Amino acid sequence: EVKLSDMPLEDRLWSKAGVTAYEGGIRPDHKDLFSRLCNVYDYFLDFGHSFASQPSMCELSSCFSLMTWFGPAFSVFSYPWPNGEKGCGKTKWGHCWTNTSYLGRVILASGTFAALRDLAETAPERLSANVLLRPVVEAAILPTVAYIAGPGEMAYFPQAAPVYKVLGVTPQVFVPRWSARIIETRVRKTLDRYDLTPEDFAVSEGRLEARLVEDAMPPNAASALERLRDTVDVQFSQLTAAAKQIDQTLEKPIDHIRNQIANGLEHVEKRFISRLKQQNETLMRRIANARNAVRPNGRAQERVFNILQYLVKYGPSFLQETEACCEAWAKSLEPVPRRR
Repeated sequence: EVKLSDMPLEDRLWSKAGVTAYEGGIRPDHKDLFSRLCNVYDYFLDFGHSFASQPSMCELSSCFSLMTWFGPAFSVFSYPWPNGEKGCGKTKWGHCWTNTSYLGRVILASGTFAALRDLAETAPERLSANVLLRPVVEAAILPTVAYIAGPGEMAYFPQAAPVYKVLGVTPQVFVPRWSARIIETRVRKTLDRYDLTPEDFAVSEGRLEARLVEDAMPPNAASALERLRDTVDVQFSQLTAAAKQIDQTLEKPIDHIRNQIANGLEHVEKRFISRLKQQNETLMRRIANARNAVRPNGRAQERVFNILQYLVKYGPSFLQETEACCEAWAKSLEPVPRRR
């Protein structure tokens, strides 16, 4: 009989069939197991906006899952911290990770009070401060003059006010973290050419491009071609009817002329579309380059880029110009109010 200090949940125990197979000497194929793990992540998650390709991110996630099964072999464990915008799949990734990990268990902030209370009493090390409780704990443990927070954290702070009050902690002064956007000359030219602002790239990819293509299409082009075709059909139908009254043999040459005109209109339309396509390809390439520069992978620059690429490209003068911009911006700041 095996006695454990912490009994796993029932859905984490070995099945009877699994124990029988193990006793029979059956072992999983390592390559097949890893492949199936990757397939799980690939099925449930889209890593399109991650820092690596879909296959690479699935393999990395699978390594995190397998790592938990070899705990005794490691003295140090890496802990994944998925981050991103709301709705990007952080919670779904957590579910996939815990459900494929050794004795993994999902505890959400929306769990019942009784379940969280029991967990806090029996295994407090499993709980950590969430985004609402973290600044409260920091203020209670360490004297804090101000809490410098990013845009996401600033949005949470009003919701944390009741937590401060209940726990009897004096809240810090919340100061937004300085954030900047680097617009290079080539990107600025694209923005000016199409009358865009960096904020225009906040919409989902494809919507901005669709709007620009519609704007590039002459408004009277399609309607003019349609009216010409309608006019040709109507007038030649009347002409054919009149020709039959005179001589049946006139119908064929009239149809030939009508087909020539129709082919001519089609040729004009194709030329029109071809030229627009060429122009749009250039537009799409420019917009894609600008989007990758302003919002790489659909995220803020500070979440993806670092200063090295700009230092390599522009040299030490980049720091000097950045400092000058910061100083100009700092003069517009309001002083932090004193806490009474």
